[in-house]
Amino acid sequence: MSFNNIARKVRDPSLPYSHRVSALRSCVQLYRPIGFHAALSFLAEQAGPFPRDETALLHALDLIETSRAVRQAELREYATRRRKAKQRGQRSPRPTDPNPNYLQQWHGAPRQAALHAVNYWNRNRLAALLVPHHPAAEDLQRCVTACLDSQGHLTPEQQQLLTHCTDQLEQRLRRHSWRDRPADFQRFWDLLVLARHIKTATTTPHQQTAIQARRRDQLAAPHPPIGRMDPAFELALLPAFPASLAADARVVAQALPPAHPQPAGSFPVWVQGEHLTLPYRLYNPEPAADVFDRLSPRQTKILHCLYTRHHNGHVRHHHLNQVIDATDPWIVPFVVQLVGEYVLDIVITIQQGLIDLDQPRLPHHQAYGRFAAANPHFLHLTGQRVAGYWNCYYRHRYPHRDYPGRLLIDSLQAAAAFYRDTTPPSVM
Repeated sequence: MSFNNIARKVRDPSLPYSHRVSALRSCVQLYRPIGFHAALSFLAEQAGPFPRDETALLHALDLIETSRAVRQAELREYATRRRKAKQRGQRSPRPTDPNPNYLQQWHGAPRQAALHAVNYWNRNRLAALLVPHHPAAEDLQRCVTACLDSQGHLTPEQQQLLTHCTDQLEQRLRRHSWRDRPADFQRFWDLLVLARHIKTATTTPHQQTAIQARRRDQLAAPHPPIGRMDPAFELALLPAFPASLAADARVVAQALPPAHPQPAGSFPVWVQGEHLTLPYRLYNPEPAADVFDRLSPRQTKILHCLYTRHHNGHVRHHHLNQVIDATDPWIVPFVVQLVGEYVLDIVITIQQGLIDLDQPRLPHHQAYGRFAAANPHFLHLTGQRVAGYWNCYYRHRYPHRDYPGRLLIDSLQAAAAFYRDTTPPSVM
Protein backbone atom coordinates (compact mmCIF):
# COMPACT_ATOMS: atom_id res chain seq x y z
CA MET A 1 0.00 0.00 0.00
CA SER A 2 1.25 3.49 -0.83
CA PHE A 3 2.35 6.11 1.68
CA ASN A 4 -0.62 8.37 0.91
CA ASN A 5 -3.14 5.57 1.39
CA ILE A 6 -1.64 4.70 4.76
CA ALA A 7 -1.59 8.38 5.76
CA ARG A 8 -5.34 8.57 5.08
CA LYS A 9 -5.82 5.75 7.58
CA VAL A 10 -3.97 7.77 10.22
CA ARG A 11 -6.48 10.60 9.74
CA ASP A 12 -9.56 8.39 9.58
CA PRO A 13 -11.52 8.92 12.86
CA SER A 14 -13.76 5.95 12.09
CA LEU A 15 -10.89 3.50 12.61
CA PRO A 16 -9.91 2.21 16.07
CA TYR A 17 -7.20 4.44 17.51
CA SER A 18 -4.73 1.57 17.76
CA HIS A 19 -5.13 0.98 14.01
CA ARG A 20 -4.36 4.64 13.32
CA VAL A 21 -1.20 4.45 15.44
CA SER A 22 -0.19 1.30 13.59
CA ALA A 23 -0.77 3.14 10.30
CA LEU A 24 1.59 5.92 11.43
CA ARG A 25 4.25 3.31 12.18
CA SER A 26 3.71 1.98 8.66
CA CYS A 27 4.28 5.49 7.29
CA VAL A 28 7.55 5.62 9.21
CA GLN A 29 8.46 2.22 7.78
CA LEU A 30 8.15 3.72 4.29
CA TYR A 31 10.00 6.94 5.17
CA ARG A 32 12.71 6.50 7.80
CA PRO A 33 15.78 8.54 6.78
CA ILE A 34 17.31 8.25 10.26
CA GLY A 35 16.14 4.70 10.93
CA PHE A 36 12.79 3.31 12.01
CA HIS A 37 13.12 3.40 15.80
CA ALA A 38 15.07 6.67 15.83
CA ALA A 39 12.40 8.25 13.62
CA LEU A 40 9.58 7.12 15.92
CA SER A 41 11.48 8.50 18.89
CA PHE A 42 12.06 11.81 17.09
CA LEU A 43 8.36 12.11 16.22
CA ALA A 44 7.41 11.43 19.83
CA GLU A 45 9.83 14.13 20.98
CA GLN A 46 8.52 16.69 18.49
CA ALA A 47 4.79 15.89 18.47
CA GLY A 48 4.16 14.39 21.87
CA PRO A 49 2.88 10.98 23.02
CA PHE A 50 1.09 10.02 19.80
CA PRO A 51 0.28 6.43 20.93
CA ARG A 52 -2.41 7.89 23.22
CA ASP A 53 -2.95 11.50 22.07
CA GLU A 54 -4.81 12.16 18.81
CA THR A 55 -3.50 15.72 18.48
CA ALA A 56 0.06 14.44 18.81
CA LEU A 57 -0.71 11.68 16.29
CA LEU A 58 -1.88 14.14 13.65
CA HIS A 59 1.05 16.45 14.39
CA ALA A 60 3.48 13.54 13.96
CA LEU A 61 1.90 12.71 10.61
CA ASP A 62 2.23 16.35 9.51
CA LEU A 63 5.91 16.28 10.44
CA ILE A 64 6.67 13.17 8.45
CA GLU A 65 4.60 14.32 5.46
CA THR A 66 6.34 17.70 5.41
CA SER A 67 9.79 16.10 5.49
CA ARG A 68 8.84 13.55 2.85
CA ALA A 69 7.50 16.30 0.58
CA VAL A 70 10.84 18.12 0.76
CA ARG A 71 12.62 14.91 -0.17
CA GLN A 72 10.24 14.22 -3.05
CA ALA A 73 10.89 17.72 -4.40
CA GLU A 74 14.65 17.11 -4.24
CA LEU A 75 14.24 13.80 -6.06
CA ARG A 76 12.18 15.43 -8.80
CA GLU A 77 14.79 18.18 -9.20
CA TYR A 78 17.54 15.55 -9.36
CA ALA A 79 15.61 13.57 -12.00
CA THR A 80 15.24 16.74 -14.10
CA ARG A 81 18.98 17.44 -13.87
CA ARG A 82 19.79 13.84 -14.83
CA ARG A 83 17.54 14.03 -17.90
CA LYS A 84 19.28 17.19 -19.05
CA ALA A 85 22.68 15.61 -18.40
CA LYS A 86 21.73 12.57 -20.48
CA GLN A 87 20.69 14.85 -23.32
CA ARG A 88 24.20 16.32 -23.17
CA GLY A 89 25.67 12.81 -23.44
CA GLN A 90 26.41 12.27 -19.71
CA ARG A 91 24.43 9.05 -19.37
CA SER A 92 25.98 7.93 -16.08
CA PRO A 93 26.45 10.18 -13.03
CA ARG A 94 29.94 10.55 -11.68
CA PRO A 95 30.77 8.94 -8.31
CA THR A 96 31.40 12.41 -6.86
CA ASP A 97 27.98 13.71 -7.95
CA PRO A 98 25.56 14.06 -5.00
CA ASN A 99 22.61 11.71 -5.21
CA PRO A 100 19.60 12.47 -2.96
CA ASN A 101 18.53 8.84 -3.21
CA TYR A 102 21.32 7.97 -0.78
CA LEU A 103 21.09 10.83 1.70
CA GLN A 104 20.35 9.72 5.27
CA GLN A 105 18.92 12.83 6.86
CA TRP A 106 15.56 14.17 7.97
CA HIS A 107 14.65 16.68 5.29
CA GLY A 108 13.55 20.00 6.71
CA ALA A 109 15.29 19.52 10.07
CA PRO A 110 18.51 17.59 9.34
CA ARG A 111 20.60 18.75 12.33
CA GLN A 112 17.86 18.39 14.90
CA ALA A 113 16.86 14.92 13.73
CA ALA A 114 20.47 13.75 13.37
CA LEU A 115 21.32 14.93 16.89
CA HIS A 116 18.30 13.02 18.20
CA ALA A 117 19.42 9.94 16.25
CA VAL A 118 22.91 10.16 17.77
CA ASN A 119 21.38 10.39 21.23
CA TYR A 120 19.06 7.45 20.50
CA TRP A 121 21.94 5.28 19.25
CA ASN A 122 24.05 6.24 22.26
CA ARG A 123 21.30 5.15 24.67
CA ASN A 124 20.14 2.01 22.89
CA ARG A 125 22.66 0.59 20.43
CA LEU A 126 26.17 1.96 20.73
CA ALA A 127 27.36 -0.32 23.55
CA ALA A 128 26.53 -3.43 21.51
CA LEU A 129 28.36 -2.07 18.45
CA LEU A 130 31.64 -1.09 20.06
CA VAL A 131 34.53 -3.38 19.16
CA PRO A 132 37.14 -3.70 21.94
CA HIS A 133 40.57 -2.33 21.03
CA HIS A 134 39.44 -1.14 17.59
CA PRO A 135 40.71 2.41 16.95
CA ALA A 136 37.79 3.50 14.74
CA ALA A 137 35.18 2.34 17.28
CA GLU A 138 36.98 4.06 20.14
CA ASP A 139 37.35 7.28 18.13
CA LEU A 140 33.68 7.18 17.21
CA GLN A 141 32.68 6.81 20.85
CA ARG A 142 34.66 9.95 21.68
CA CYS A 143 32.96 11.78 18.79
CA VAL A 144 29.51 10.71 20.08
CA THR A 145 30.29 12.02 23.54
CA ALA A 146 31.64 15.31 22.20
CA CYS A 147 28.65 15.76 19.89
CA LEU A 148 26.10 15.21 22.65
CA ASP A 149 27.97 17.29 25.23
CA SER A 150 28.25 20.25 22.86
CA GLN A 151 24.81 19.81 21.26
CA GLY A 152 26.34 19.40 17.83
CA HIS A 153 29.28 21.81 17.97
CA LEU A 154 32.62 20.05 17.47
CA THR A 155 36.02 21.70 17.57
CA PRO A 156 38.19 21.53 14.42
CA GLU A 157 40.26 18.77 16.06
CA GLN A 158 37.11 16.77 16.82
CA GLN A 159 35.85 17.30 13.26
CA GLN A 160 39.16 15.96 11.97
CA LEU A 161 38.88 12.95 14.27
CA LEU A 162 35.36 12.26 12.95
CA THR A 163 36.57 12.45 9.34
CA HIS A 164 39.45 10.08 10.11
CA CYS A 165 37.08 7.68 11.86
CA THR A 166 34.65 7.72 8.91
CA ASP A 167 37.48 7.00 6.45
CA GLN A 168 38.64 4.04 8.56
CA LEU A 169 35.14 2.55 8.66
CA GLU A 170 34.67 2.96 4.90
CA GLN A 171 38.02 1.28 4.23
CA ARG A 172 37.08 -1.57 6.55
CA LEU A 173 33.83 -2.14 4.64
CA ARG A 174 35.64 -2.07 1.29
CA ARG A 175 38.14 -4.70 2.43
CA HIS A 176 35.59 -7.17 3.81
CA SER A 177 32.38 -8.33 2.16
CA TRP A 178 29.15 -9.24 3.90
CA ARG A 179 29.53 -12.86 2.85
CA ASP A 180 32.88 -13.26 4.60
CA ARG A 181 31.81 -12.12 8.07
CA PRO A 182 28.21 -10.87 8.03
CA ALA A 183 28.05 -9.97 11.73
CA ASP A 184 31.22 -7.87 11.60
CA PHE A 185 30.19 -6.26 8.32
CA GLN A 186 26.81 -5.22 9.78
CA ARG A 187 28.46 -3.88 12.93
CA PHE A 188 30.85 -1.63 11.02
CA TRP A 189 28.08 -0.58 8.65
CA ASP A 190 25.99 0.55 11.63
CA LEU A 191 28.98 2.43 13.05
CA LEU A 192 29.41 4.20 9.70
CA VAL A 193 25.73 5.20 9.72
CA LEU A 194 26.20 6.64 13.21
CA ALA A 195 29.29 8.55 12.05
CA ARG A 196 27.26 10.10 9.23
CA HIS A 197 24.54 11.11 11.69
CA ILE A 198 27.21 12.89 13.73
CA LYS A 199 28.45 14.64 10.60
CA THR A 200 24.94 15.87 9.81
CA ALA A 201 24.32 16.92 13.42
CA THR A 202 27.50 19.00 13.51
CA THR A 203 27.00 20.75 10.15
CA THR A 204 25.80 24.32 10.75
CA PRO A 205 23.08 25.91 8.58
CA HIS A 206 25.71 28.10 6.91
CA GLN A 207 27.81 25.03 6.09
CA GLN A 208 24.71 23.19 4.86
CA THR A 209 23.91 26.05 2.47
CA ALA A 210 27.47 25.99 1.15
CA ILE A 211 27.32 22.20 0.68
CA GLN A 212 24.06 22.47 -1.27
CA ALA A 213 25.57 25.17 -3.49
CA ARG A 214 28.59 22.97 -4.22
CA ARG A 215 26.27 20.07 -5.06
CA ARG A 216 24.36 22.19 -7.56
CA ASP A 217 27.64 23.33 -9.13
CA GLN A 218 28.89 19.74 -9.36
CA LEU A 219 25.73 18.56 -11.08
CA ALA A 220 25.78 21.47 -13.51
CA ALA A 221 29.46 20.98 -14.38
CA PRO A 222 30.28 18.98 -17.52
CA HIS A 223 32.38 15.86 -17.34
CA PRO A 224 36.09 16.63 -17.15
CA PRO A 225 37.89 16.72 -20.50
CA ILE A 226 39.47 13.49 -21.61
CA GLY A 227 43.22 13.54 -21.40
CA ARG A 228 45.67 10.69 -21.64
CA MET A 229 44.03 7.28 -21.40
CA ASP A 230 43.95 5.60 -18.00
CA PRO A 231 46.44 2.66 -18.13
CA ALA A 232 43.90 0.38 -16.42
CA PHE A 233 41.29 1.34 -19.00
CA GLU A 234 43.76 0.69 -21.82
CA LEU A 235 44.62 -2.70 -20.34
CA ALA A 236 40.93 -3.63 -20.31
CA LEU A 237 40.01 -2.51 -23.83
CA LEU A 238 42.94 -2.91 -26.20
CA PRO A 239 43.29 -6.72 -25.80
CA ALA A 240 39.73 -7.05 -27.15
CA PHE A 241 40.95 -6.38 -30.68
CA PRO A 242 43.60 -7.89 -32.97
CA ALA A 243 47.07 -6.37 -32.96
CA SER A 244 46.43 -5.00 -36.45
CA LEU A 245 43.68 -2.78 -34.95
CA ALA A 246 45.67 -1.56 -31.94
CA ALA A 247 46.13 1.99 -33.25
CA ASP A 248 42.45 2.34 -34.14
CA ALA A 249 41.35 0.81 -30.81
CA ARG A 250 43.55 3.28 -28.93
CA VAL A 251 41.97 6.22 -30.77
CA VAL A 252 38.50 4.96 -29.86
CA ALA A 253 39.41 4.34 -26.22
CA GLN A 254 40.75 7.89 -25.93
CA ALA A 255 37.50 9.25 -27.40
CA LEU A 256 35.25 7.53 -24.86
CA PRO A 257 33.86 9.42 -21.87
CA PRO A 258 35.50 8.41 -18.57
CA ALA A 259 34.28 5.14 -17.06
CA HIS A 260 32.84 5.05 -13.54
CA PRO A 261 33.60 2.36 -12.51
CA GLN A 262 36.24 0.72 -14.66
CA PRO A 263 35.34 -2.20 -16.96
CA ALA A 264 34.33 -5.29 -15.00
CA GLY A 265 35.23 -8.87 -15.85
CA SER A 266 36.51 -10.33 -19.12
CA PHE A 267 36.30 -13.44 -21.27
CA PRO A 268 38.87 -14.94 -23.68
CA VAL A 269 38.32 -15.98 -27.31
CA TRP A 270 40.39 -16.91 -30.33
CA VAL A 271 40.01 -14.96 -33.58
CA GLN A 272 42.02 -16.11 -36.61
CA GLY A 273 44.65 -17.68 -34.39
CA GLU A 274 45.01 -14.59 -32.16
CA HIS A 275 44.04 -14.65 -28.48
CA LEU A 276 41.72 -11.78 -27.52
CA THR A 277 40.25 -10.79 -24.16
CA LEU A 278 36.92 -8.95 -24.31
CA PRO A 279 35.50 -6.89 -21.42
CA TYR A 280 32.40 -8.35 -19.83
CA ARG A 281 30.82 -5.01 -18.85
CA LEU A 282 31.57 -1.38 -19.63
CA TYR A 283 30.27 1.59 -17.66
CA ASN A 284 31.28 4.49 -19.91
CA PRO A 285 28.50 6.96 -20.73
CA GLU A 286 27.61 7.00 -24.40
CA PRO A 287 29.77 9.40 -26.43
CA ALA A 288 28.39 12.64 -27.80
CA ALA A 289 27.25 12.69 -31.43
CA ASP A 290 30.25 14.71 -32.60
CA VAL A 291 32.61 11.92 -31.51
CA PHE A 292 31.44 9.77 -34.41
CA ASP A 293 32.34 12.55 -36.86
CA ARG A 294 35.99 12.25 -35.80
CA LEU A 295 36.22 8.47 -36.24
CA SER A 296 36.95 6.45 -39.36
CA PRO A 297 34.45 3.75 -40.44
CA ARG A 298 36.60 1.03 -38.86
CA GLN A 299 37.00 3.02 -35.65
CA THR A 300 33.23 3.50 -35.56
CA LYS A 301 32.77 -0.27 -35.75
CA ILE A 302 35.20 -0.69 -32.85
CA LEU A 303 33.21 1.80 -30.79
CA HIS A 304 29.93 0.00 -31.53
CA CYS A 305 31.49 -3.33 -30.54
CA LEU A 306 32.66 -1.94 -27.20
CA TYR A 307 29.22 -0.59 -26.41
CA THR A 308 27.65 -4.00 -27.01
CA ARG A 309 29.32 -4.73 -23.63
CA HIS A 310 27.60 -1.80 -21.90
CA HIS A 311 25.79 -2.40 -18.61
CA ASN A 312 22.57 -0.89 -20.02
CA GLY A 313 20.61 -3.36 -22.17
CA HIS A 314 19.10 -0.60 -24.32
CA VAL A 315 22.58 0.71 -25.12
CA ARG A 316 23.80 -2.81 -25.98
CA HIS A 317 20.83 -3.31 -28.29
CA HIS A 318 21.32 0.02 -30.08
CA HIS A 319 24.99 -0.61 -30.84
CA LEU A 320 24.38 -4.23 -31.81
CA ASN A 321 22.09 -2.97 -34.57
CA GLN A 322 25.04 -1.02 -36.01
CA VAL A 323 27.29 -4.10 -36.44
CA ILE A 324 24.92 -7.05 -36.87
CA ASP A 325 25.37 -7.00 -40.67
CA ALA A 326 29.17 -6.93 -40.49
CA THR A 327 31.23 -10.08 -41.05
CA ASP A 328 34.61 -8.88 -39.77
CA PRO A 329 36.04 -11.78 -37.74
CA TRP A 330 36.85 -9.57 -34.72
CA ILE A 331 33.21 -8.39 -34.51
CA VAL A 332 31.82 -11.93 -34.29
CA PRO A 333 32.67 -12.64 -30.59
CA PHE A 334 30.89 -9.46 -29.47
CA VAL A 335 27.71 -10.68 -31.17
CA VAL A 336 27.95 -14.32 -30.05
CA GLN A 337 28.41 -13.23 -26.42
CA LEU A 338 25.05 -11.46 -26.61
CA VAL A 339 23.34 -14.71 -27.66
CA GLY A 340 24.02 -16.02 -24.15
CA GLU A 341 22.51 -13.05 -22.32
CA TYR A 342 19.02 -12.61 -20.96
CA VAL A 343 17.58 -9.73 -23.04
CA LEU A 344 15.20 -11.45 -25.44
CA ASP A 345 14.92 -8.48 -27.82
CA ILE A 346 18.68 -8.61 -28.37
CA VAL A 347 18.61 -12.35 -29.07
CA ILE A 348 15.78 -11.89 -31.59
CA THR A 349 17.68 -9.07 -33.30
CA ILE A 350 20.67 -11.37 -33.72
CA GLN A 351 18.46 -14.16 -35.09
CA GLN A 352 16.89 -11.80 -37.61
CA GLY A 353 20.20 -10.12 -38.51
CA LEU A 354 22.25 -13.24 -39.27
CA ILE A 355 20.18 -13.99 -42.33
CA ASP A 356 22.56 -16.44 -43.99
CA LEU A 357 23.89 -18.20 -40.90
CA ASP A 358 22.37 -21.48 -42.10
CA GLN A 359 23.56 -21.11 -45.70
CA PRO A 360 26.95 -22.79 -46.23
CA ARG A 361 29.79 -20.62 -47.49
CA LEU A 362 27.79 -17.39 -47.38
CA PRO A 363 29.43 -14.49 -45.43
CA HIS A 364 27.69 -14.95 -42.06
CA HIS A 365 28.02 -18.71 -42.25
CA GLN A 366 31.75 -18.42 -42.88
CA ALA A 367 32.51 -15.75 -40.26
CA TYR A 368 30.46 -17.28 -37.45
CA GLY A 369 31.15 -20.89 -38.37
CA ARG A 370 34.92 -20.41 -38.32
CA PHE A 371 34.74 -18.53 -35.02
CA ALA A 372 32.54 -21.21 -33.43
CA ALA A 373 34.84 -23.97 -34.69
CA ALA A 374 37.85 -22.23 -33.14
CA ASN A 375 36.08 -21.65 -29.79
CA PRO A 376 34.19 -24.84 -28.84
CA HIS A 377 34.44 -24.19 -25.10
CA PHE A 378 33.13 -20.65 -25.46
CA LEU A 379 30.26 -21.88 -27.63
CA HIS A 380 29.43 -24.63 -25.10
CA LEU A 381 29.37 -22.10 -22.23
CA THR A 382 27.16 -19.77 -24.27
CA GLY A 383 24.77 -22.66 -24.91
CA GLN A 384 24.57 -23.37 -21.18
CA ARG A 385 23.73 -19.73 -20.50
CA VAL A 386 21.02 -19.82 -23.18
CA ALA A 387 19.47 -22.88 -21.54
CA GLY A 388 19.65 -21.27 -18.10
CA TYR A 389 18.00 -18.02 -19.13
CA TRP A 390 15.30 -19.88 -21.05
CA ASN A 391 14.57 -21.93 -17.95
CA CYS A 392 14.46 -18.87 -15.68
CA TYR A 393 12.55 -16.39 -17.82
CA TYR A 394 11.12 -17.75 -21.07
CA ARG A 395 10.02 -21.36 -20.66
CA HIS A 396 6.40 -20.17 -20.39
CA ARG A 397 6.69 -18.44 -23.80
CA TYR A 398 8.68 -20.93 -25.86
CA PRO A 399 9.31 -24.65 -25.95
CA HIS A 400 13.06 -25.10 -25.51
CA ARG A 401 13.52 -26.21 -29.12
CA ASP A 402 11.85 -23.00 -30.39
CA TYR A 403 13.60 -20.49 -28.14
CA PRO A 404 15.51 -17.99 -30.38
CA GLY A 405 18.71 -18.43 -28.39
CA ARG A 406 18.53 -22.20 -28.72
CA LEU A 407 17.96 -21.90 -32.49
CA LEU A 408 21.02 -19.65 -32.79
CA ILE A 409 23.16 -22.10 -30.82
CA ASP A 410 22.01 -24.95 -33.05
CA SER A 411 22.89 -22.91 -36.14
CA LEU A 412 26.30 -21.97 -34.73
CA GLN A 413 27.06 -25.60 -33.87
CA ALA A 414 26.08 -26.70 -37.36
CA ALA A 415 28.24 -23.99 -38.95
CA ALA A 416 31.13 -24.92 -36.64
CA ALA A 417 30.88 -28.57 -37.73
CA PHE A 418 31.10 -27.45 -41.36
CA TYR A 419 34.45 -25.68 -40.79
CA ARG A 420 35.89 -27.81 -37.99
CA ASP A 421 38.29 -29.70 -40.24
CA THR A 422 39.81 -26.49 -41.60
CA THR A 423 39.82 -24.33 -38.45
CA PRO A 424 42.26 -25.08 -35.60
CA PRO A 425 40.41 -25.19 -32.25
CA SER A 426 41.33 -22.92 -29.39
CA VAL A 427 43.57 -24.21 -26.64
CA MET A 428 41.57 -22.58 -23.84
